[in-house]
Amino acid sequence: MNKNSITFIIYFSLFLIFSCTHPKNAPKIIPLQLNVSILLDLSDRVDLKLHPFQVQIDTENIETIISLFKKQQSDVGVYDAKGKMKIFFYPPPSNSNIISIAKKLNIDFNKVDSTSMVGVSEKIKLFQILDTLFMSNVRKLYQYSSKNNEYPGADIFAFFKDEIEDQCIESNSYYRNILVIITDGYIFWNKDLLNPIGNRFTYITAKTPQVTKFRKMEDWISNFNKEDYGFVNVNKNLPNLEVLVLGIDPVQVEDFDIIKKYWEKWFLEMKIQPANIKIIKTELPVKTNIIEKFFSK
Repeated sequence: MNKNSITFIIYFSLFLIFSCTHPKNAPKIIPLQLNVSILLDLSDRVDLKLHPFQVQIDTENIETIISLFKKQQSDVGVYDAKGKMKIFFYPPPSNSNIISIAKKLNIDFNKVDSTSMVGVSEKIKLFQILDTLFMSNVRKLYQYSSKNNEYPGADIFAFFKDEIEDQCIESNSYYRNILVIITDGYIFWNKDLLNPIGNRFTYITAKTPQVTKFRKMEDWISNFNKEDYGFVNVNKNLPNLEVLVLGIDPVQVEDFDIIKKYWEKWFLEMKIQPANIKIIKTELPVKTNIIEKFFSK
């Protein structure tokens, strides 16, 4: 009898025991589930000539997240596992090779039947190949983008304005909605270069005045707050969303705090809870412990 067969028998036996011994009138306790969305910004930040270590950092971060997701679903148990995880782009890429790879970076245990032997067996197989399946395709994605200079960047402003609820929010209260954004922190998309509303912008770069003016200013935070700098408010109410931003790569050292201030103010205006916001600078070694702490809340 091979290892897969033994694993299946163990899981299905536990399923039968649970089904037979659980009191019929007892309230069903629904375990915590994860709904993890990873938005990738594959701009020239993953150009190996410009940023030789960024691909390694990104893939290690993603591998950590996949491992945490798999462990949490394993802790929930094969019968009750209904977690969801996807890695995606916005806007959707136009390159057919990238589209083909990206289609494989989406898993939803809620869609797998747990009431039959076939369904339980399918879930077990998905558990076993989850990390291998995701990481092999993540590496293909980065290799293809870097080698062919195909960079499906991210329109982050439009994503939050138009897509965030549909893409990342599960209304069921037993889901934790976690959005991971992998980007350098500078927001720029040609179609979003709108005129500012006061000191509110749809973009920031290392060369725009809304960043450069604060670099050498002694009390820049007071000035930032007093003059109401920030991103244009997208009028969202997202108290059930948690956001982890990875890969912030400031052109100048001072830019990290400035970028962080813009992002945090934006998220807080969307009613995301302060404890559910984490923004991390890109560096080696990868800060695995910080990611683990974020997911273990």
